[in-house]
Amino acid sequence: MKENSANFKKELLSPRISLFGGEPLLKSNYGIVEKILEFAEQICIPVAIVTNGTTLDDDWFKLFEKYKKFMLFQITIDGNKAIHDIRRIRADGSGTFEKICDNVEKILKIGMHLHLRINIDNENINNISELKDVFDKRGWSKNEFFTPYASPVRCFKSGDMPENILTDSEILDTFMTNGWYGKDDSFLKSLVSPVFGVVTRFFEMPKNRIKPWKKTYCEGTFGGNYCFTPDGTVTTCLTCVGNEDYGIGKFDEDGVKIDKNIIR
Repeated sequence: MKENSANFKKELLSPRISLFGGEPLLKSNYGIVEKILEFAEQICIPVAIVTNGTTLDDDWFKLFEKYKKFMLFQITIDGNKAIHDIRRIRADGSGTFEKICDNVEKILKIGMHLHLRINIDNENINNISELKDVFDKRGWSKNEFFTPYASPVRCFKSGDMPENILTDSEILDTFMTNGWYGKDDSFLKSLVSPVFGVVTRFFEMPKNRIKPWKKTYCEGTFGGNYCFTPDGTVTTCLTCVGNEDYGIGKFDEDGVKIDKNIIR
């Protein structure tokens, strides 16, 4: 089983299709997602789906069962149940924590890889350990398909930073002090941000290898990321989706047209 997990991670280093929203798993998108999965299977490319985990039903799970061998999910939660159910609510005001957990369990039961992202800020960081109890109780901690990780909440607006935003170093200090990250038995397997990524790669590289400089800051400048939006625009940056000023091309029923002068 470990070999299967390792091989899947290697596959993700090669080309893949990512479905991102909004929410890609709305019922109205079922036919589109099905066609994408059929296409991906034909050309043997893995599909990663970023979802809020609340819209899944039996129809979705039947579809996932068919294509499970090359699918990866990312679902996000905003802290423990109490905090998450204040921030992520339905139209009627009810929380979504338990629904998400139930669907995580169904995804893992099918045997699909799932990365559970935990957004971290000053308001929820001290309650993160409660999630370990949830993971242990539901049996996820020992499931090879389950990878929980943390990522700092970011504010991309200029001006003063909101009070709830923590620096990467503040998060790392709290996690290391409490043993939530950095040890063999830590329940968080990774911390994801540009800073964490550079530092981790630097220290994990063999001693006899030259340490790499960071040449790009994000996927938009990496040269291998293309975002296709419903309005027919192609960009290289997820953050700039919907803004034609940052478009590099167009696509329609006749094909994809990229302006090579823009991406040079």
